Amino acid sequence: MGYLSTKNSYLNVSSERIAYRKLGKPKTTPLVMLVHLGATLDNWDPKLIDLLAKKRQLILLDLPGVGASKGKVAVTISKMAKQALAIIKALEFKLPIDKPQSSCL
Repeated sequence: MGYLSTKNSYLNVSSERIAYRKLGKPKTTPLVMLVHLGATLDNWDPKLIDLLAKKRQLILLDLPGVGASKGKVAVTISKMAKQALAIIKALEFKLPIDKPQSSCL
C-alpha cells in the first residue's frame, strides 16, 4: 500500500485522539514524519513518502488539534516536541532520537 491508499489509524494519548498513518517496511527503525506548524499528515509529497517507505517504516502524525487529530494545539516548538514524544511512546517505539531534534525535548 502506498501513502495515498493507506488509511489513518487513531490512538488516544493524554485524552486526545491522535491520527497517524503507518506504512513502509515493518521491523525497521521507524522514521517519524512531522510536518510544519498547521500542516497535516496529508501535506507530504506522495512520491517522497512512497520512496522512503521502500526502505523504512514511516509514521506520519497529525499533532493534537491539527488535521484529523483532536485536542489542544501546542503553541511552542517545545510543546509540540513533547506531544510528539508522548505519541511515539504510546505507539510503543524505542526512542533513538538524533541530537539536533532531541534538543527541543
